[in-house]
Amino acid sequence: MMRCCTTVLVVLCCLVLPGVCAGATWSEPMFGISIDYPDTCGVVEQTTDRALVKFVGHDGVVGSLYLETQEQDWDLPAVKKRALSQLAFGAKQPLLVEESPHRTMVADHRAHWWTLRTQTENGGDVLLGQLFIMLSPRRVAVIQVEAAWEQRDEATRLLHALREGFSVEAQERLAEEHLERLRAGDRWLGGVLEAMATQAETQTRWYLIESEGRAIGYERRVVRPTTELGVSGLSVEVRRHVETNRHHERTIVRAFASADRQVEIWEARTTVTAADRPGGAGLDSATTAVRSGEVLSVTFESPTRTWQREFPIPDMAYLPLAHQLAMGVGWRDAASEPVAYFSYYMPVELMAFAIADVTASPAGWDVRLYPAPKRAAQRLRFGRDGALLRHETPDGRVVRVVSPGELRAVFGDERIR
Repeated sequence: MMRCCTTVLVVLCCLVLPGVCAGATWSEPMFGISIDYPDTCGVVEQTTDRALVKFVGHDGVVGSLYLETQEQDWDLPAVKKRALSQLAFGAKQPLLVEESPHRTMVADHRAHWWTLRTQTENGGDVLLGQLFIMLSPRRVAVIQVEAAWEQRDEATRLLHALREGFSVEAQERLAEEHLERLRAGDRWLGGVLEAMATQAETQTRWYLIESEGRAIGYERRVVRPTTELGVSGLSVEVRRHVETNRHHERTIVRAFASADRQVEIWEARTTVTAADRPGGAGLDSATTAVRSGEVLSVTFESPTRTWQREFPIPDMAYLPLAHQLAMGVGWRDAASEPVAYFSYYMPVELMAFAIADVTASPAGWDVRLYPAPKRAAQRLRFGRDGALLRHETPDGRVVRVVSPGELRAVFGDERIR
């Protein structure tokens, strides 16, 4: 997070959200943070690091927002000490240019900011600005800007503009809003999952996976009504193949859930091989889960670590993995009010609190999904028939529906099966 790096502006500019206008405000519902940003900036939520959002100026200066948490209490001196230890300065130590007065406050929270002169790995001088805002004894918001030394004035102005535009909702009010979202999510899921249980036909769809406009993989998703353990429900199978310059990755996910959400079984297996040896031995990992009563038992196995944990099923608004993967036309019924739910989220290996905002679009429905705290928003578009048309992930990948013929034209017949 607090590591000095060179920003690839070509990539960022391709991902700037459309419709950014003067006097705009960026906000997110998970932590209640809002930022008024300059009208010269665009907004990027699909990032390759852990930033929740980036503000990209036309002059090339970039400001990023991060959230850092710890299991123990910390204070501003500890935050600053950790930030300095994480910076990669090469042989040159950072030089303090300017810092905030003692007892600085931002949005009624203790804060501190500084600007530093340092160097990139290539030896070029840069201006690095950081603003630390203590949201709680264990959570800090970090706004970071960086630019070539010749653009230090522009970077400093952006840092202070974002500081002045920063606000955060009172935690008591935010907790009330989250509870209202969960109640709405519980009502929504109660009706949607019952309707999904009546699905009578098997649905198969193919997707192309792209990164920076280049095809890097494909996915097949099959949803079908079935019976497991003597219980009727819905099963989903996802087969995904992704190729990068460094490795090839194959993932198979199989999931089943009953309509009443009382029975749930799923597994996800991934094999990673070196790109220069696609047919060679790979590293395998597997996550399996079985629901027993009010507990979801999850097991993870890989060559380097193995664990087994039990997660209590939440009392309300719980969404099993199979229903997550199969959710389509059901998003229509979530457009009437903001919703939230709980689900197991494999990237964080936790039962996570998720937030979804759904809006109608000419094609069907657009979903802005926060799958877990401290995770940037994902954007999904569904057609009126419930088909997933497009999925934009925080790391900049785009997954879009295509025909098998289109995939064969890219990857060859033998790869599509």
